Amino acid sequence: MSTGKELVVNTNKLRGIAVIPKSNNKARLQQNLEVNSISLGGAELEEISSLDKGLRFNDPGFYLEKPIRIFD
Repeated sequence: MSTGKELVVNTNKLRGIAVIPKSNNKARLQQNLEVNSISLGGAELEEISSLDKGLRFNDPGFYLEKPIRIFD
């Protein structure tokens, strides 16, 4: 059984999104490495992707007066 956090890391990795989980806890670091063992099918990825609300994990617009837009 996978945790929600593991599914988020794995799903984004499969979608080609760079994921940099942060932890100093040895057990959590090991869990981060084990996300490669999670197997998701195409239908599961589509279902997870359909949950997209158009939100970003880190939007510089929240804290920069004039955000630098690299990918616009």
